[in-house]
Amino acid sequence: MIADGEEQESAIPYILFKISDTGVGIDPERMGKLFQPFTQADASTTRKYGGTRLGLAITRNLSRIRGGDTLVESEIGKGSNFTIILPAVVSIPK
Repeated sequence: MIADGEEQESAIPYILFKISDTGVGIDPERMGKLFQPFTQADASTTRKYGGTRLGLAITRNLSRIRGGDTLVESEIGKGSNFTIILPAVVSIPK
């Protein structure tokens, strides 16, 4: 799995999706708001760059339901890196 941005050995095989952008980046103070539904990281950036309303909250919830997670790293002026971690084998309840 991944903890604090570092990959570690896992007994469970997993699939890792990494998505990066070269946008404006996200202020560390606002990073915690990204995964809250109906919350904008910064209302002023919404008008200029678009919003983060539900997509990230839904993505994190779906990945956690399946035993994974969604993480973000960002630096102002350099963009953001999103990582979605999902178990490679998912058991479906009968």
